[in-house]
Amino acid sequence: MPVGEEIIPEDFGHIFVRSLSGRLVPLKQLATIEFIQAPSTIQRFDLNRSALITADLEKGANLDQVLKPVMEQLSNYPFPKGYGYVITGELESREKILSAECRWPSSSP
Repeated sequence: MPVGEEIIPEDFGHIFVRSLSGRLVPLKQLATIEFIQAPSTIQRFDLNRSALITADLEKGANLDQVLKPVMEQLSNYPFPKGYGYVITGELESREKILSAECRWPSSSP
């Protein structure tokens, strides 16, 4: 590989790997090399690839009023198979609190 120069797909023609029989085989015979634009890091949430979208509300804005049209759009969006969304943050915390069951220890005489 060229040192200090930009790498081009043809440079991979100079890389060889050893086969099980011990012969050197050009990498280009085993794989198709192409450069594509990709994120520099891949974020994951529960082992799934994820993208983080954040927002701040204007002073005095109500979270429920802001989220209602967003949630309607998301629920009607035709996500491809295997894709979806998860709402986290303040709304997630509030829903967990509201759906939590309170259990009080019973006092027996």
